[in-house]
Amino acid sequence: MRIGIFQYDIQWMNPDANNIRVEEEIKKYCGDEKNPKLDLLVLPEMYNVGFSTDAYNLAEEMAGKSLTKIKSLAKEYGMAICGSLPIKEDGNVFNRCFFITEDGAVSHYDKKHLFSIGMEREAFSGGEKQTIVSYKGWNINLSVCYDIRFPVWMRNTENNYDILINVANWPTVRIDSWLTLLKARAIENQAYVCGANRIGVDNLCLEYNGQSTILDFKGKTLTTADNDEKIIIAEFDKEALEKFRRKFPVWKDADKFEIKTTM
Repeated sequence: MRIGIFQYDIQWMNPDANNIRVEEEIKKYCGDEKNPKLDLLVLPEMYNVGFSTDAYNLAEEMAGKSLTKIKSLAKEYGMAICGSLPIKEDGNVFNRCFFITEDGAVSHYDKKHLFSIGMEREAFSGGEKQTIVSYKGWNINLSVCYDIRFPVWMRNTENNYDILINVANWPTVRIDSWLTLLKARAIENQAYVCGANRIGVDNLCLEYNGQSTILDFKGKTLTTADNDEKIIIAEFDKEALEKFRRKFPVWKDADKFEIKTTM
């Protein structure tokens, strides 16, 4: 499995500009024969508008223009694309992480842990269910930004997933925490971890220095984007993952528990 992250400066509340930027970068990368083909490209949280509590005003339906564009790009370039955006559904607005494959299959996860400090809970409804996507022989767990702080929600019971994706808008002031949390989730869950962040300064004067990172199942950094606008790539080895889980099966000694959620 070859996974890429596109880290970029999200234009504030401007879906058209951000969709154009994503399309341009995908065409640039995929149009260069020297670049290896991607199986999956991951975009940051709120890839098309930035992290704004006013983003609900730009929330689209699942059949809206942003995901229609993502679906066409996934089909054209033969890869899956993952990210998040505000979606309206049944009178609610969700910070929804999408996973769209090249054949048009759409899976999604609604961010459960809303960032109340940033008033996200005032504007969005929280999800209640985890989503593990099966893709090309891999099980992939979807999460959004603040979720990564809550290890119980991330717990990989009985090796249910092989890859954990965290799409984020994580500011510079707390970036060390994010990197530590990503590493911890990789180690404790014996899974590859892919953390996609943004760069730039948003309209709330929050600075983002990227540091998008891909780690292996031991918590080793495979690649990082530093503070640059770029696509970074890593290749995942399923055989190596399974061999390590057999050799060092800490998951067998994990505590048993049940997550109870309320609507």
